[in-house]
Amino acid sequence: MSYLDLDRADAAASMRYPKPNHNNAAEYQQSGVPFVFYKALGDLSGAKIVTLTLPYVSRWIYLTLGGTLTNVMVGFSDVASTAGIQADNHIPAATLNGISVPLELKCKRILIEVPNNINDLTISLIAGLTSVREFPDIHNTADISGISTTAAVAGVAAAVYSIAAYSS
Repeated sequence: MSYLDLDRADAAASMRYPKPNHNNAAEYQQSGVPFVFYKALGDLSGAKIVTLTLPYVSRWIYLTLGGTLTNVMVGFSDVASTAGIQADNHIPAATLNGISVPLELKCKRILIEVPNNINDLTISLIAGLTSVREFPDIHNTADISGISTTAAVAGVAAAVYSIAAYSS
């Protein structure tokens, strides 16, 4: 098969540049295309996971949550109740709101775990998007360190942190 093969489903039959992908550095060296989203969720009943799906991969995001934020968590994976956002791989909404600068990270999905009895959550998102449409599925993939499993250094059984007593 040649590069110009008409039977290739993943490329146009011409000498065009390759499609941009999440490893294309040039996409992250320029300013992002603006994306703004706001939603007030007032009629939630029961525990829910709200999934924000961006139309393109982000270059940066700035997410703030309002309302009752007790036990509201933000993460990027929801594999099972013992991994992902329900385990250690999340950030509390109040902590996220304390971040005053955009987060330079590439993602397509953001998960917000909303516990039962919270019905006044507001979501405000502003993001800079790239022109990259496809992104690896980290949302449903098990065993990604720090996203869907406890964060660990490769080849080391210990977690990222440890706690030890000391004397002053």
